[in-house]
Amino acid sequence: MSIEPNVPTMPPPSQPQRVRRTHVADEVFDSLARSIVGGEVEPGSTLPPERDLADRYDVSRLIVRQAVHRLADVGLVRVRQGGATLVNDPALADDPRVSVLALRFSPERETQLAALRERQVVGSLSMLVLAGRRCQPKDIVRLESIVTEAERYPERLAELNEAFWISIADATANPFFQRETRYWFRVIRLNRTLGKRATLPPEQRVAAYKLVIEALKQGRSAAKAYLSSIEILLDYIDQTDNPDLDPEPHSAEQAVASQPAARSAPLPSRP
Repeated sequence: MSIEPNVPTMPPPSQPQRVRRTHVADEVFDSLARSIVGGEVEPGSTLPPERDLADRYDVSRLIVRQAVHRLADVGLVRVRQGGATLVNDPALADDPRVSVLALRFSPERETQLAALRERQVVGSLSMLVLAGRRCQPKDIVRLESIVTEAERYPERLAELNEAFWISIADATANPFFQRETRYWFRVIRLNRTLGKRATLPPEQRVAAYKLVIEALKQGRSAAKAYLSSIEILLDYIDQTDNPDLDPEPHSAEQAVASQPAARSAPLPSRP
């Protein structure tokens, strides 16, 4: 017995939704992606036929086809030859562009923002492991200059935070970390509101930077040094996104003070 696809949940509008003629396919794509990521169209349901979507947006069927193919390219739908277009679960998508769409269109945007901030904090550990093994003196000089600028110009923290972690990514000499780090900071840079929310306050960030640099200079584990700041930074994220929570009575500066004195050790050289 065959199972019929779910009935489309997108209600038909009373009149065509005319979109701007510049980048028309982009406009249609954004509208459909918003419906899918925002939960208006449930996973497992089907998109309306091309003809209906063309009437809905007052565009040609070719434009609709282009937009739907883009949805398929990022994994939001599955186009069946000669059949209905099935909607996939955006939570199961493996294309990073879906995460960007979730930041733009999800009704739980605050939750998505908090998740990105958590990823920035926790995801940095893997880079620091490699950076600790491969860091060169020139990398230390670059990182220290960034911290100096951050202390002098706290209003530039978002820009300098990007520069710091891109420098860490470059110190890993791993092209995957280098590309991925630049990709996510480009996403943040293109969204001013997101950029402000994703950057922690100057005092927390600068203190964490100093922990990392000191560990790299002394040949200790930068990831272990940064780990002491992880819980504090995550507490800040929780407090920012859940203002009813009581603030934690500690700071990143206390984490710096609690670190044992660094033993003298030469900076490792890259083979």
